[in-house]
Amino acid sequence: MAGFCIRLGWAAIALACWLSPASAQVRSLDIDDVLSMEAFGSVSMAPGGDLVVYERRGPYDSAPRYDLGHRSVWTITDLYVVDLKTSGEPQRLLPSEQDVGLILGPWSPSGRRLLVYRLAGDRLEAGIVDPHARTVRWTGLTPDLPFSGSHAGWRDDDRLLLTIRPDGSLPWMLRHDGASQVETERRWRLMAEGEQSSATVVGTMGGVARAQTRPGSLQLAEIDAAVPGMALRILAQGEILDIAVSPDGRRVAVLEAGEAIAADPDHVRAHGMRRRSRLKLVDAETGAITASPTTDVALHLLRWSGRSDAVLVWARADGEAWREGGLRRIDISGVETSFDQGGLSALIEGGDVDELRGVQADWLAEVPVLRARKAGGQRFDWYALVAGRAPRALTAALETPPDRLAAVMDGSLLMFADGALWKAELEAGLTRLSPPDVRLADGGHIDGMQALRLRINNAPRRDWAVGRLGEEGGLIMDASGTRQGFTTRPMRGASVLSAASATVVVALIRDQGAETLWLSGRGVDRTIDAVNVEFAARAFARPIPVEHRDRLGRETRSWLTLPVGLPIGEVKGVVVNLYPGSVSNDAHIDPRVLLYGIRGPLLAAAGYAVLSPAMPESADDPAAGEGYVASVDLAVDAALKAVPDLPGERIAILGHSFGGTAALAVAART
Repeated sequence: MAGFCIRLGWAAIALACWLSPASAQVRSLDIDDVLSMEAFGSVSMAPGGDLVVYERRGPYDSAPRYDLGHRSVWTITDLYVVDLKTSGEPQRLLPSEQDVGLILGPWSPSGRRLLVYRLAGDRLEAGIVDPHARTVRWTGLTPDLPFSGSHAGWRDDDRLLLTIRPDGSLPWMLRHDGASQVETERRWRLMAEGEQSSATVVGTMGGVARAQTRPGSLQLAEIDAAVPGMALRILAQGEILDIAVSPDGRRVAVLEAGEAIAADPDHVRAHGMRRRSRLKLVDAETGAITASPTTDVALHLLRWSGRSDAVLVWARADGEAWREGGLRRIDISGVETSFDQGGLSALIEGGDVDELRGVQADWLAEVPVLRARKAGGQRFDWYALVAGRAPRALTAALETPPDRLAAVMDGSLLMFADGALWKAELEAGLTRLSPPDVRLADGGHIDGMQALRLRINNAPRRDWAVGRLGEEGGLIMDASGTRQGFTTRPMRGASVLSAASATVVVALIRDQGAETLWLSGRGVDRTIDAVNVEFAARAFARPIPVEHRDRLGRETRSWLTLPVGLPIGEVKGVVVNLYPGSVSNDAHIDPRVLLYGIRGPLLAAAGYAVLSPAMPESADDPAAGEGYVASVDLAVDAALKAVPDLPGERIAILGHSFGGTAALAVAART
């Protein structure tokens, strides 16, 4: 509620600011410019490396509806394909249809087929595409889109496993912003027609909330695209939260919602788990099911071993807290194995597993590796949990251990840290793969439209990784140290490497609102597509880094965005745009990201300096408010030192959502 109130207040202030833009040599960027922007969405390269398929979104203000949250852009999304063998121009993957959006799904193992979706009105439908022939077979099935887990996986090039909604209703991910209005109107109509009571009853017996109607059951279906008419087979049914197909395609791990959990009034979390989660291992050949009926499995971790003989999960016994749980190996016969974690904690201090946060782990051959910290410490390392031994820190020699893995192989892990690419092995330890005179950052891209597990616990199984060399290019490196360089146009701000193969990369270059897809690698260096090229004629504020130490004494960087063409002495004020656990250079701006908060360049265009402070998160810490104040003070002091003529006597605090809560905490303590 606090975040909501802050959001409303600042939306009004921001609107006033936009109506009085600062003077500049060229016209300043305004909200109408942003609403007219086109954009690129997901980009994907076929496993064979011969095709690139990408989403291109039309002007935001041309969308037929805006009640689907930030996924409203799917209604104006089209799919394009580029054949790298012919060096051809982009072509529409499928014929366009009026008011129909096409969305990219996963490739089959060899790239022979591609799962796509079309969104038309209140209908989402899955289709299987032959990308070389550019033909599609629509299934007539509505896929589910879980918030935290996956809904699709290929067994092989012909057989697809898909969680479907038998009633054809839109997934909750598309309904959560507009469903309450639609459902309220529907119930009023039914009441007026005498078909349904006007009362809605939610029982709370035993601390468990129970509505009159439960969510509809979902189905796990196998679709065989090699069969004329596409044969359909139902493998499981229930409130499915997540699925993961084994590497050999034989089995699928299915996570389902189980019994409701009584609320604990002493430990209430905004996104706490309200239902237990139960695991089933389904043999897709025979239909046999192995279940773990008494193990409560956490969201965000459902990782098969490379041999397809076991699944790695974080689990607890019923009645335990998540922090009392642990990493478990569940083999295909249902046997569970726990591991000695040596007092390590896989959660931040005061944190817990919930709908937004989970434990990170993977496999090193048949040995689990866990991202964890020592009791009382704050540093997270990757630990190998070998049976009969104390946990071994694989990343202890690194100054700053990575928070994600770049790639996973049978006997080693690839990771970026301390400006280099490293290979971690159980016995050999760490080996630096990138040259010592090269500073390399992780070039892997996390798609914000993906489910949470696919972002944090789904490292690609391959023997290479792509690293970024500042703004000018990068290296593709394999586990033997063989490297291939690539160059791009300058990758400033929020530019990313959207997709890569072992030989080429596709960079999404964002510059002052203009977006360019750039293909670079072995024998190629060219533009694929571009949008908003006219934005070069707009005055677009650029952020500058502000180096300082955070409240924990660590080197960090906040970002200061200044108006274009305005003397520092004429800046109207400083807006501190904060969000705990995050810092933004505000370089990426498009209509969709405005749903997450006000962007610095728009306020800068109105004559304000905008500071995004580096703020370590203090989850569930009773002293979090004091930490927020300390973080803001350090960032503001550093900004005023870097730019002494800023109006330090005119400072405002801005926060959106959780940032709104933090803004109130800061305001109440200063």
